[in-house]
Amino acid sequence: MNHDAQIPSGKGCVRHRQPQSQAKLLDPLREVLRVKHSSLRSEEAYVMWVRQFLKYHRDRARSWQHPRALGATEVGAFLNHLATAKHVAAATQNQALNAIGVRPEVAVNVASGLPA
Repeated sequence: MNHDAQIPSGKGCVRHRQPQSQAKLLDPLREVLRVKHSSLRSEEAYVMWVRQFLKYHRDRARSWQHPRALGATEVGAFLNHLATAKHVAAATQNQALNAIGVRPEVAVNVASGLPA
């Protein structure tokens, strides 16, 4: 992921590199979607669904949980919440499931030409 930021200076723009420790939790998701050449709108939608998923479980557990700590049971609970409380369509549930299921290791396989 490119963590370069352009900062204006007296003579054009200068590129400064952010430390890797400042990389955000959702950057790997964005990277996977960019490697797969997804549209910007798809990327925005996927990021929104992952945020909703994490927020849903934060509200239930009263504290943030890392996505690696959330498994199939939590995904099922979130999709059930979308269906029953939010009354979203099946296609919307599928989009949320696909967004939650995107894994950073897939980007390595796609970039190297290996089957995902």
